[in-house]
Amino acid sequence: MPNATRTDNRIVGTVHEAVQAGSINEVHFHRPSKHLRVFLAIVGTCMLTAASGTPPAETSDHRPVSPTTAKACLVRTDPSTKSGYVWANRPHEDAYRPQGEYQCNSSGGVNSVVREGVGRYTVDFPGLSVDGGTVDLTAADTADRLCSVRDWGPSHTDQRVRVTCVDRDGTPADAAFTLAFLFTMGRNGVSAYVRADQPTTDTQVPDPNHQHNSTGGINSIDREATGSHVVFLPGIDQSPAEGDSGGMAKVTALGETPNTCSPHGWRPWHNPETDKDFLIVRVTCTTPRGDPVDAPFALSFTADLGSTPTARVPGAYLWADKEDEASYTPTKEYQYNSTHTLNTVTRSATGTYTAHLPGLTRKGGHAQVSAYRTDATCGVTGWYPVEQEQRVDVVCRAPTGDPVDAQFTLVYLQ
Repeated sequence: MPNATRTDNRIVGTVHEAVQAGSINEVHFHRPSKHLRVFLAIVGTCMLTAASGTPPAETSDHRPVSPTTAKACLVRTDPSTKSGYVWANRPHEDAYRPQGEYQCNSSGGVNSVVREGVGRYTVDFPGLSVDGGTVDLTAADTADRLCSVRDWGPSHTDQRVRVTCVDRDGTPADAAFTLAFLFTMGRNGVSAYVRADQPTTDTQVPDPNHQHNSTGGINSIDREATGSHVVFLPGIDQSPAEGDSGGMAKVTALGETPNTCSPHGWRPWHNPETDKDFLIVRVTCTTPRGDPVDAPFALSFTADLGSTPTARVPGAYLWADKEDEASYTPTKEYQYNSTHTLNTVTRSATGTYTAHLPGLTRKGGHAQVSAYRTDATCGVTGWYPVEQEQRVDVVCRAPTGDPVDAQFTLVYLQ
């Protein structure tokens, strides 16, 4: 696959220059290579600590079913962290509480979903009121659906997130989805996130409440062209060539109109003029029909799900990099499994995949997916334990709505 190359110098403005302290004349974005740590770090803050009642049964197609239990989550990093997730699996119901094994709230509260109208939802995370943070969102429907986060913010003592879903033609349509929220100022592990809400601005430094960098650096974003942005994460210089994990990126489309935003590559970069290290992540956005568009997005990056030498976070991630192979082991530098085993991927039909995550045998948890380096969309259709592994089903579709083989990034939180 050809590299995407940046040949102009668009990084301008005194604020950005103060942050980056130097110009960049050429940046090569490779797809992560064998020679290359937010949302994904939410798994470091949400953990299953208790469950009551009978575990949920599995449906014939292995998708999780209706709610029967509840669980609490512990904050593992620091008291300033607030986090939660839901699997919103009843898209036609006016109001409900998602199934216990498939929701988490670091305050111990029970999250809820309200359907405002066709394809429009409000998710409340009790006790997580804060002005800031980030979100991750993935359509989790068997039908062809696109979803975006309209906005999020404090509502009394809750964190309220509003979601919109449409069909391929842009018509509002009910859909299931997975959603996670994180606000942190913690420095444990390696993680970063940004809310990029000024897509037509050449250079932007996100609001401090809506960005995070575990090294304490200030993240920034440069617009390359219509629908193409580069995110700079200072101090996060994950380099597999030096024995580091390559990490994992997740991108979520924001705004009233659901578009498709995805990671297009990431790599470490050293600025020789300032002797500073960065991780640079390219993000591309397209309309539902595949045309480049300047659109707001949220980016999360993590290595080893925010694990530290003394605390290994339960879960897994992978970069599915061989879209047309029937069965393979993804590149080792770009996968993680807390049980110290290797994840694999199988392809059963065009655009239809299953990620196999050994050792993660508990029912429940949370899954997020992003299509990678493509105008396709990818979503989850189910996740479930089988024997000694967790399986996550993924479907990818072309802008036409037809199934298509595509690369993707996947994160599973146990």
